[in-house]
Amino acid sequence: MRSLTTHSTLTTTSYYNRLDGVWGMFVSPTDLLKFKLSSNFYGVQSNYHLSLNKLTLNVGAHANSYNRFHSGSIDTLSLYTNTGYKVDYSGYTKVGYTIGKFNLFGDLQLRNVEFKYVGDTTISPLTWIFFTPEQVIDYELGSNININRLSMQYDFYFMNFKNEITLLGALGSNGLPLMTNVSKSYRSGFELDLNYRLTDNLSLTNSSNVSYCRIKGDGKEFQPLYTPNLILNQGIEYKYKRFNFAILGKYHSKSFINSDNTLTTPQFLLVNANIGYTYKQYSILIQGVNITNQQYYTSGYGVGAEKYLYVNAPLSGYVTIKAIF
Repeated sequence: MRSLTTHSTLTTTSYYNRLDGVWGMFVSPTDLLKFKLSSNFYGVQSNYHLSLNKLTLNVGAHANSYNRFHSGSIDTLSLYTNTGYKVDYSGYTKVGYTIGKFNLFGDLQLRNVEFKYVGDTTISPLTWIFFTPEQVIDYELGSNININRLSMQYDFYFMNFKNEITLLGALGSNGLPLMTNVSKSYRSGFELDLNYRLTDNLSLTNSSNVSYCRIKGDGKEFQPLYTPNLILNQGIEYKYKRFNFAILGKYHSKSFINSDNTLTTPQFLLVNANIGYTYKQYSILIQGVNITNQQYYTSGYGVGAEKYLYVNAPLSGYVTIKAIF
């Protein structure tokens, strides 16, 4: 992140992920069906932020490329080899303007996606262009409280959407999630962000959301997909000189994965841990995610009465290095 002026900043991030794996299953006592998978995912995103008196402006762009090789074989006999390629470009502009106690907000997004398949499976190249003029009126009522060692922000919200793009909970013939526009939808709830300092070095933190959301379309009303009614994030943080230690618990209630609201992901509880160190404008953060190696799910899809869930990452770790200039 770089400050351009006292009112504006520019943030640019690049990333790269690689995946390799081999797995198999016996289809007979002597025949092993084996699959191989490898992929590359990389991209860059940039955001310009301007805050000037009552005006806020965010302009951003994001470009990424993804390719995945997939093959199947029985013993030494090759069954198929395929490689899929996807290139995704998107841009957005968000503008906010404050008039008294009211905040006017506008958001425009444009996205172009290109997909092609090379190998034994024949699929014609596909191109999608999305322009999403969603409309939303956001009503919020909240307050900030600072009393001695307690710092708390809470907020009641009601967001009324028109022409929202939402998931259907099913997959298309290309294996991608199906989405559609709905004429009416709303999201409402209560948000809490709390920090209580037990001592000068030890703090309790809580970030929670209780929500009630609905979508109306095609003559029915249903809860949005992958939207838990309750999310709790509870943490304890200890600071010592330039070091920072934290244990964080995260709870998600169940969420629906189909528009009929008959199939759900199970609720789950995760435990994460962080260790950080800061020196002048440099910092390093080591994160342990799901340190109890809990198997949990946050998404999936339905086929009739059957549900298929995507398993999230087991015990994993991340290292983040930051330098501010």
